[in-house]
Amino acid sequence: MVFLSPPHRLFAALIGIASIAATLALIYILQPVPGAGADGQRTYASVAYALLRYFTILTNFIVAFIMLGAAIRGYWKSFDLFTGATVWIVLVGVIYHFMLSAIHDPGGPVSTTTNYIHHYIVPAATFLLWLWVRPRDYIDRRAPFIWLIFPLAYTGYMIFRAEVMNDIYPYPFSDPTIVGWDGFIMSQCVLLVVFLVVGFVFRAVNNALHGRG
Repeated sequence: MVFLSPPHRLFAALIGIASIAATLALIYILQPVPGAGADGQRTYASVAYALLRYFTILTNFIVAFIMLGAAIRGYWKSFDLFTGATVWIVLVGVIYHFMLSAIHDPGGPVSTTTNYIHHYIVPAATFLLWLWVRPRDYIDRRAPFIWLIFPLAYTGYMIFRAEVMNDIYPYPFSDPTIVGWDGFIMSQCVLLVVFLVVGFVFRAVNNALHGRG
C-alpha cells in the first residue's frame, strides 16, 4: 500500500477528471456513428460504443478510475496496478505519436484538444505522478507478465467486436483486411514484446527508486 500526500491526491484527481472530461466532450461533439436507437436515429450511446473500440479510450478510463480512487482514498492498494496502468498509458502516447499521429486528423478544435489530452497530457501526467510518488512498493519480477493481461484481453476484444459484432478494426497496423492475418499476428506479437520490455524497464526504475526510499 502506497499513501499519497495532499499534492499527490490533487494531481491524481486532476488527471482522472481531465481524462473523463475529454472523453465526455468527445462523445458530445463527435459526429455520431450510425446508432442503434429504436427509431434509427444516431445516439450518444452509439458514439460511446464506437469509442470503446479504441485501446486509448479504454486505457484512459482505467487510468481515470485508478486516479480518482486513489485521490478519494488517499492511497493505492496496489502500486503494481498503478505501475501497470502507467506502462499502458505511456505506450498509448508513444505508439500514437510514432505510428498514428501522421495519419490521424482529429478534426475540429475540440476534437483536437481531447485527442491531445488522451494521447499526450494524461500519459505524461501519469508518468510524472508515478515518478513523483515516495515511498513506493517493490515490484516483483512477475508483474510485467501480469501487465500483459490487459493488452492480450484487448486483442481478443478487438477480434470479437470486428468478427462477431461486425465492427471495424480500429488501427491500421492491427487490421487483417489491410495487413492480412499474418501481419495481424506479427503486429500483435511485436506490441506484446514492446509492452513486456517497457514493463521490465518500469520495474527496474521503480525498484531503484524504492531502494532510495
